[in-house]
Amino acid sequence: MSATANVKKTSGKSMRNVKRENRSLLLTQLYFQGRKSRTSLARELRLTPASITQTIGSMIREGIVVETDAYASDAGMGRRQQFIDLNHADLHAIGVTITNDRVRLCISNLRFDCVYEDSWRLESQDAESYADFFCDKIAFGMLASRLRKDDIVGIGVTVRGNVDSEHGVSENSFGLLPEHSAIKAELEGRIGIPVAVDNHIRSLMTCEALSSRSYMENSLLIKYGPGIGSAIALDGEIYSGGHSMAGEIGHMIMDRDGEVCRCGKRGCLETIASFRAMRARIRRGDCDSLATLLRRFEEGDPEVAAAVAASIRHLALAIANMAVLFDPKDIILYGEPFGSGIFLGEFTREVGARASELQGLLRVSSRNLLLDRHMACALAVHAFLEAGDIADLGKPSLPRVPPAE
Repeated sequence: MSATANVKKTSGKSMRNVKRENRSLLLTQLYFQGRKSRTSLARELRLTPASITQTIGSMIREGIVVETDAYASDAGMGRRQQFIDLNHADLHAIGVTITNDRVRLCISNLRFDCVYEDSWRLESQDAESYADFFCDKIAFGMLASRLRKDDIVGIGVTVRGNVDSEHGVSENSFGLLPEHSAIKAELEGRIGIPVAVDNHIRSLMTCEALSSRSYMENSLLIKYGPGIGSAIALDGEIYSGGHSMAGEIGHMIMDRDGEVCRCGKRGCLETIASFRAMRARIRRGDCDSLATLLRRFEEGDPEVAAAVAASIRHLALAIANMAVLFDPKDIILYGEPFGSGIFLGEFTREVGARASELQGLLRVSSRNLLLDRHMACALAVHAFLEAGDIADLGKPSLPRVPPAE
């Protein structure tokens, strides 16, 4: 799907909001479609040449956009115009991914080229004082990368479970962090850089859109392996629902008398179609990892094939039900099982058996298994494009730096 920035109505808005929206539209257009001349940007965004000139001038001075060494020919005026582009090389995003008992830190430029990485175990004592600990790690990474606060467009934090993305609060991460952890407020108050927070699955969808430069108008993303999750895009925006729980396909009840799920309900899709559920059905041999299970499935092991087939049937049914509710234009598949041609073929056939019209909507992410590394950075980049600016929160540039070991 082609990537375009929506042109929004500005009537009734203050001039400050209009300018901010114009900046956001301009940055989004450059990010998704690449470098443009001033004339092209004015025409595509329906802005006056004077407005474009003023907006671009201020953003050049701020180091957000740059004039390139390439030119465009303006057929109407008979003259060349210099291309404008985002300052991809100098601007950076910081990503913090909290998964199971580990935390990953990545600092990348706007093209998601990583310039610094670190990871560490999240011990129980760290969870209580996570904000200080994370800020120390971020500070060290910025110093090691020779980056200043002005070089950072924002910090993205992804964590599993129920996340209130509007307020940046991890409501329930199933034991990784304390309940109701105000991640956004805690980190912004210490480091003075804007922070965006969301759960893993919605972050994956954000990263899919940004890294592939695709505008997801109405899309459904399915993450499969080892657990099951989904995210929904409606009218170009990721939908989180009234309680930040939208898209929790893994907790769709499939058997009201089934096993108790970790969420407390009975018979959730996770209990009958996840890797754990498949492994529980296999009595012969060792399937201690999803990779091992998939290998045995591809080799034709009958016991594994039966376990996988049962999970595929339930997953296909859940997706067919979600598709009825949201009517997606495409269904993006992400996860290790979808990298197996045999698994994908059987899954596609099963979906077709449930709803033949969905087969043509299925596609495996072009960056399957590669988005996890950058999804937290993508959150920060997305928030930057939405804001149209690098916010200065007026706090210290860096927290304290841990002593060298």
